[in-house]
Amino acid sequence: TAWLFKRKVQLAMKSDKDDKLNGHVQVDETLVGGYSTAKGRSTETKDAVLVAVEILPDGRSGNLALQPIESFSATELKYAIKDNISDQAKIQTDAFHSYKKLAKEMDNITIAYSEKGSVMEELHKQIMQFKNWLRGTHHKCSRQYLFAYTDEYEYRFNKRNMRKWL
Repeated sequence: TAWLFKRKVQLAMKSDKDDKLNGHVQVDETLVGGYSTAKGRSTETKDAVLVAVEILPDGRSGNLALQPIESFSATELKYAIKDNISDQAKIQTDAFHSYKKLAKEMDNITIAYSEKGSVMEELHKQIMQFKNWLRGTHHKCSRQYLFAYTDEYEYRFNKRNMRKWL
């Protein structure tokens, strides 16, 4: 009964994707799941998630978008970006080869070389917070329900400043 109720609440938290990220947006992808001995970006035992964060003029995080993806291919990333980010946004990504392909197709993408994560620091903080929340709240990530976990976290994060409504 509790699990069914939780799933209904998570369903209510699902984003309709009408409010796309705008302004300066940092984009990266991450793997979610337990420990794996696989090297590189293997989605064999882990799941891939695209993470996009609006960066406000003062350097803080605005809204966030999370979307499970099947692979790290340029085509997959392109559709995930179009689903979550406005066409007018200025997108900053790392130098992953799929983003380099996309930068040739899309005018609003700029490539930033990582310099050990210091370039897109706010984005990497949000990725760490998502993974810590997932580990702390749900203890593990079921591949079947990853979309529900990302929807719940996105909803909670984007509504964090609206507590005065309650």
